[in-house]
Amino acid sequence: MCFGEKTGRSAFIAVRGTEVVRLNETPPIYENPVCIGESVPISAGGRYICDVGLYVSPAGAITVCIPLMLRDGDVPSDGILTIRRIADVMCRWTHEQIDEIAADHFYQRDRQAALVIDTMARRGLLGYSSKQALYDSIDQALSGSNLLFVPTEPSSAPMSRREFIRAFSANRGLDPDDLTEFVCELETIGGVVTVVRGSQLIVSYYGPDGSSIIPLTYFKILPNRSDVFVLPLTIRHCLEKNGLPVPAATGLLEFFIRFADKDLLNPSPVDGRVAMLYLKPDTLFSGVKDLVSQIKSFACALSS
Repeated sequence: MCFGEKTGRSAFIAVRGTEVVRLNETPPIYENPVCIGESVPISAGGRYICDVGLYVSPAGAITVCIPLMLRDGDVPSDGILTIRRIADVMCRWTHEQIDEIAADHFYQRDRQAALVIDTMARRGLLGYSSKQALYDSIDQALSGSNLLFVPTEPSSAPMSRREFIRAFSANRGLDPDDLTEFVCELETIGGVVTVVRGSQLIVSYYGPDGSSIIPLTYFKILPNRSDVFVLPLTIRHCLEKNGLPVPAATGLLEFFIRFADKDLLNPSPVDGRVAMLYLKPDTLFSGVKDLVSQIKSFACALSS
């Protein structure tokens, strides 16, 4: 297993239940890892922790790459705390969340969604007959907090919102003032927050309890393009996880469909659901007043 020259074998950290230990070498179950997510935001109690890279091995073992500076080869105490917090979040996941992350990752990269078992099969690492065993192993690793953490060099200083908007607009040939006005208009809604994390600007809504957070829209910068998208399954999952009414999102999601980029639609061949709905930003910006109204209705439905 190799995650870059600066990582080194002594930098592997294993979480086994509540115990955090350093490893001199990686156990065989972590070999041949497949990347299923490069900048996956991890949050707890509505508060952002960090973006991580996620890898899954054919044995169902999970590796988490975290931006973390080592001090004289040792993990600082705040780094250990971050690792524990991430493990606490992921222990509540199942293979379904891992599949959602994989589907989004491969759709963004290849324009074709793929689940973890699809990726393993395409690479000749597993056959589809091993699907249940793979997912059972993933569930066991998650629920037992049996994870491998690999510190990676933190990226350079994060982009400011102004820098993000300028870069996003340049890729799309848009007026950055239009995007700035759009974001500012959304922030007039109580409970709506926008945060730049890595290569994404995320528009989210805090639920009526003030802690549950529902990501509504993503703006993402890629090397040669910029995209706007909505994750309908993620919205529904966040509502359900926090005991909020899932039907409250129906009107908002139907509104987003009006701005869908139909050339990029790729429904799942299994159930026809769309995990990632790409939007046309220029037309979306022109409908900001209606979007504000829809988000307010969404918020009202959550509170009723």
